[in-house]
Amino acid sequence: MKKRSITRRVITVQKRIVFALAIVLAFLLVAGCGGERQPAAENSPVAENPPKPVKLKVFFASNVGNDYYNTLVVEPIKKTFPHITLELIPFGQKLPDLLASGNAPDLIFDGLTNLIPTLELDVPLSLDELAKRNKFDFSKIQPEVIKEIRSYSKTDELLAWPQANHWFGLHYNKDIFDLFGVPYPKEGSTWEEVMELAAKLSRTYEGIEYRGISPGVSHNRLSTQLSAPYAEPKTEKSMIGTHESWRKLFQTYKDVFSIPGNYPKGAAYNDAAKAFMTEKKLAMYPHLLMFPDPKLGFNMGVTTFPFFKDKPWVGPSGFIEVIVISKTTKNPDAAFQVVAHLTSDEVQTRNARLGMNPVVTNSQAQMSLFADLPAAKGTDLTPFFKMKHAESYGKTIYDAAGSKAVIKYLQEFIDGKLDLNTALARADEETNKAIEEQKKK
Repeated sequence: MKKRSITRRVITVQKRIVFALAIVLAFLLVAGCGGERQPAAENSPVAENPPKPVKLKVFFASNVGNDYYNTLVVEPIKKTFPHITLELIPFGQKLPDLLASGNAPDLIFDGLTNLIPTLELDVPLSLDELAKRNKFDFSKIQPEVIKEIRSYSKTDELLAWPQANHWFGLHYNKDIFDLFGVPYPKEGSTWEEVMELAAKLSRTYEGIEYRGISPGVSHNRLSTQLSAPYAEPKTEKSMIGTHESWRKLFQTYKDVFSIPGNYPKGAAYNDAAKAFMTEKKLAMYPHLLMFPDPKLGFNMGVTTFPFFKDKPWVGPSGFIEVIVISKTTKNPDAAFQVVAHLTSDEVQTRNARLGMNPVVTNSQAQMSLFADLPAAKGTDLTPFFKMKHAESYGKTIYDAAGSKAVIKYLQEFIDGKLDLNTALARADEETNKAIEEQKKK
């Protein structure tokens, strides 16, 4: 994700596909009744101590809107756990400012790929002890999801809680394919195969410069798909110049944009959204999964995200919606119950029907995905279940610096200003310099 947006927080499954980024809470412990049984005529209800009121401050990294928040967060909590009050911190405030002012949130909703700045602030509470104390059964959660979250910790701690794991797809403009008589991309296509299609579609027709394909709005689609690390967690040295995955990523971008007509004057390597959604000049757009919407103004199809030949059916990874519990919370157990409830089979199944890809292993939740989404009707989801998330790799607080260097020198490589070795070497050198500067702060 390019900026702090909740995964880009909203999977645009239909213009506003609904992701439940908070609902709430696990189970209540009910006090047992003691003493001898009394005659029925004298029996009266035993008064139970009501749960103590709990207030939890909630912070969203991006603006999810009132409808989203009230429907998917507030209402379920009020209905099931009236003793818990969620106080939404108005959007637009910055987390560092909230911490400095003493108004730290208890729960922080964000995308996992945006977690590093929060880690730098030393905000996340390790959830391992809380999970143990509350006897949470981790077998209910997809193991690769937990592994991915742990990859953000040097000591393998669980510093955030999952609630959705996004799918990617290859979206295509059927009108452009039909115009040039080119067959639609098929499920299970490799990058090489979709580039062959792109070569047949990249042309100027009636004054319009049509483009075949773009790798996406951000290089993190391919970098996670290739499990390409920015820095080695232990040595804290850049790996951009030495890890083979980065060479493959740079070369793939070059191959895509070297297709004649696929990179016209004025184009940029990360302008895919505009070219596909607005200008309608891009034929294929790999992105977070969307579905056809008449409001788009063109006939859209979708199939599986293209993969590399040596990594069959492996797509991008790590695009997980998570919740962080702050170290400063005064109600850690209540906060944990809230996040744990989001991964209950009941909530995950409900939210799957609305378009949130479950993180649980429950088959009913998996098969309920998109069931209540009109735009998904008629789309065969079977191929998407074949896709696997790429292997996790170690994350560091220096990844943002590495990403910045990659963006800079990837563009120069695509533009022909640098050869591959020089581009990688400079990105590597710049990242190492940034790491050393960051260590001094």
